[in-house]
Amino acid sequence: MNYAVKFDHFAGVVFVAHNGKTVFSNAYGKANYELNVPNNLDTKFRIGSISKTFTAAAITKLYQENKINLDSSICPGKTKGNSRKCKLSKY
Repeated sequence: MNYAVKFDHFAGVVFVAHNGKTVFSNAYGKANYELNVPNNLDTKFRIGSISKTFTAAAITKLYQENKINLDSSICPGKTKGNSRKCKLSKY
């Protein structure tokens, strides 16, 4: 990473976790080159719509592994016009 940062090929944060525990985290490069502000672990990044690509890839993988059904509602029992609130959970 230091090589990439040295030649302005990367500026951001690297965070790696395993089994819910942080294995590695470090900030690299500048958050603002004009003001010479370095990135830190709390730097907020404007990622725009890039996360949509990752979400689509994750959904596709789950679908291919038959772990989700794309035709199912995310809120079982809720129908159009039904004002019942839907609580989503991990399971």
